[in-house]
Amino acid sequence: MKFFAIPVLLAGVAQAINFLNDIPVDGYYKAGTDFVLEWTPEARTDTFQLIISTFLKDPILTNPNQGQFPIYDFKTINVVLDQAVPFSDSSFTWHITPVDGRTGEDYYYSFEALWENTSESPRAFHVQ
Repeated sequence: MKFFAIPVLLAGVAQAINFLNDIPVDGYYKAGTDFVLEWTPEARTDTFQLIISTFLKDPILTNPNQGQFPIYDFKTINVVLDQAVPFSDSSFTWHITPVDGRTGEDYYYSFEALWENTSESPRAFHVQ
């Protein structure tokens, strides 16, 4: 009987953030405006780290002739927006600033929430 309790306990350990933004596929957002990232607030007292990442839409093949699997370089850059965003908040406003001049269809941007051994991201988008 005690084995039935294990899934219930584990279900509460790593809950995902429920992001509410409806980011369209291949959506574009304008530099210099505000992006309000929204999620369902949770009744917890801990925090998560919020990162914005930017990466190539079409990665660069770095080893075409080595090994069984090709290795691609997405030229990813990660920028920490906030070290400690409370789960109990419901939003975070990012003033859209291109990272390293990366704009247009060649680059994606993506938010990432990190906590403990877990991460969660809404859909990626472009900055124009």
